[in-house]
Amino acid sequence: DSFESVIAKEIRTYGYQVHTNVGCSDYKIDIAVVDKENPSAYILGVLTDGKNYQNSKTLKDREITQVSVLKMLGWNIHKVWSTEWWEKPDKVLGGIANAIKAAEEQKVNPPEKPEIVKVAIVVDDVLKENNFSSSPEEKTQPKSNSLANNSAQSNYQLAQLKAVNNSTSDEFFYLSSVGLIVEQINNVLIAEAPISKNLLCKRVLAAWGISRLGARISQHFESIFKQLETKTVAENGNDFFWNGNQNATDYITFRTPDNDNNKRDADDLPPQEVANGIKEILLNQISLPEVDLIRETAKLFGYARIGINVEAKMKAGIARAITNGYIKENGGRMIINEG
Repeated sequence: DSFESVIAKEIRTYGYQVHTNVGCSDYKIDIAVVDKENPSAYILGVLTDGKNYQNSKTLKDREITQVSVLKMLGWNIHKVWSTEWWEKPDKVLGGIANAIKAAEEQKVNPPEKPEIVKVAIVVDDVLKENNFSSSPEEKTQPKSNSLANNSAQSNYQLAQLKAVNNSTSDEFFYLSSVGLIVEQINNVLIAEAPISKNLLCKRVLAAWGISRLGARISQHFESIFKQLETKTVAENGNDFFWNGNQNATDYITFRTPDNDNNKRDADDLPPQEVANGIKEILLNQISLPEVDLIRETAKLFGYARIGINVEAKMKAGIARAITNGYIKENGGRMIINEG
C-alpha cells in the first residue's frame, strides 16, 4: 500500500470515514477526513510528501501556494512527512488525532474573528506581487487586453475551459470541486476580463455541462467569490470582474466579436468598454446625432437590430464617454472632445 493509504487505514480505526486523493487540479487533498456530524463535508485535510507533493511543479507550489489556497477555501490542513511516519508512526497518528479534535472544537466554538488566508486571483501580475510562480499552462493563456495594446480595438477572445467529466451535476457543489472551480474562474478572468458576473458564471457552468444559473448555483458562486481577492466594479446593477493588471479608470480597450459565438449580450458589456468604442467612432466621424451614434455603436458590438435593452446599454456607454471627457453634446450632436 502507498504511504497515504496506510495512514488512511489507521485514521479509520479512530472511527472516521476517510477519502483519499480528493479534489482536482493542483489542489488535491491526499487524505480527507469526513465530518461525523456532516457527512457531506470534511473536518480535516491531511497533506503528505507523497505522489501529489512530488508532482507539484515548484517548491513554492508545494509549500506555499497549495496550502494557502486550500486554507482560503475553508480547509483545516495538517501536514505529515514520510520520514517521521516511518520513524515515529505513533507520534504522527497522535498529531492527526489532535488536529481532528482541534478542528471539531473550532467548529463548535469558532473564533470571533477567524483569520482568512487571502490568495489573489491567479493572474500574472498578482502572482508576481505575491512571489508565487505561475504554471506553464497559465503563461500560455491569452493575455488580457490592457493599456499595453497598441490598438484600442481587438477581437473578443473566449476562455478555453476543458469539459468536466462529472457523473452528476451535484458534483459541482462538492467541497472537493472547489479547487477546480477556482482554477476555471482564474482562466476566464485571464482571457475575458473585464467580464460580467453573469457571463463569468456561465463560462464556468458550460464546462460542467450546466445550462441554467439557478439560486443554489448562484449562492455557491457567491461563497467562492467572497473568499477570493476579486476586483469588481458595480455598474448599473451589474457586477463586472477585472483582473489584477487592469484598472477600470484608465482602460482604453474595446473588444468586438468576429462571429456570433463571441458576441456578448448587451447586459454583459462593461460601460467603460462601450465608451471606448464610442470614442473610436467619433474620432473617425467627428460628430453624429445621438440616434446615429447609438446605431453605429450597436453595430460595432455586433447588434444588427436595436432593441430596448441594447439601446439602454449604448446610452449608458454614451453617458460614460461624456463623464470620462471623451465626447460632449453640442447642438443636438455628439462630438469628440478634442480638449
